[in-house]
Order: sequence, then C-alpha cells, then structure tokens
Amino acid sequence: MNALASYGTAILPALVVGFVSGLVAYRMFRTRPLVRRVLQTLAAFLAISVSAMCVIGSGLFLFSVDGPIGPLSKPSATHLRGTWVLPDTLVEYLKSKEIPTGPGTLVLRSDGTFEMDGIPNLWGAPWDSSRPPTSGKGTWDIVNQPPGIASWGLRLHFTAVTPESGNDEVVFMIQGRGPPFRLDIPKGDLGDDLILERQ
Repeated sequence: MNALASYGTAILPALVVGFVSGLVAYRMFRTRPLVRRVLQTLAAFLAISVSAMCVIGSGLFLFSVDGPIGPLSKPSATHLRGTWVLPDTLVEYLKSKEIPTGPGTLVLRSDGTFEMDGIPNLWGAPWDSSRPPTSGKGTWDIVNQPPGIASWGLRLHFTAVTPESGNDEVVFMIQGRGPPFRLDIPKGDLGDDLILERQ
C-alpha cells in the first residue's frame, strides 16, 4: 500500500463521519418547519467541517514532516532479508564529513541472524568523528517502535561487535508504506538521517 492509497483510505471514514453527523443534526430539528432551512444549512456546514477536520488530521498523521513514513502494518521478514548497503551518494556525503566508513553492508539472513560490515556508528552518543565503523554479528527481528503506534523497526542484537561500544542493541526504523523498504540508521548527534537500501 503506498502513501496515496493510505491517504485515500483515511478520507472515506472521514466523509462517512461527516455525513452521519450532518444527518443526525438535521433529523433532530426537522420537526420545526420555520427553521428547517437554517438548520439544513447548519447541518451541511457541520458535515463539511467534521469531514475537513478528519481529512486534515489524517493527512497530518500520514504525511508528518516530523519523521519518515513507515508501513502501517508489520512488514514481512521476507521483504527485509538480504543485503543492505549504503547508497553511493551517502558514501560521498560521509567522506565529505570525514566520517570513517567501511564496506557499509548489512546482511539479514532467513534464520534470524545478521552480519554487519563497516557501518558508520551514528547511534552512539556523544558523536565522535574518529569512531571507527561498526562490524559485528548477532540476531535480528521486527519490533513495534515505539510500542502502540504504526511504526516499525528492525532490531539488531549484537552477540559480537567491533569496536566495543557498550551498546549491544540498536533499532533501525523501517521506511516506506510497502516494499521496497529502506532502513533509517539512527542519526545520533550527526543531524542527518542515514539510509540503507536493499540490493
């Protein structure tokens, strides 16, 4: 499901709510013929107002500028398995910032294990430009992050990692309403999101 389809899905219940509220308002006062025309106008205005508020509210939720758009339901592990890499444009950006990076790959296997090779460690705090890129292995799963809302993340639990960071777990946010997804590397103190793309 893409973002436009999701937005269209949100509009339909908004229109239904507006229609029902307008109908209820009209039926409540239709027995008074002298003010029927005025009440019909008010009912129509109420229906339009409620619909507009619902549509605007759903739009702000679906297209929030405060964060990336993610899947509305839990993505299938099938769409995440495989090799993820840093895009070439991102590698050039890292070089321009003198941020050390390695091969920049993340392999997610079907048995729930992963291997990371040379991913810039931007999730550590405070940010240190001399910190070498992270390599390691461990297990992965899909989590609701934060719990209770339609936001999904890829959780990596390291069983071995170099260099040692004191943090054996990190969650990458999953971007995109549907596959192909992207992985958002936590930006830490750098100030810019870093994205992994599936090969």
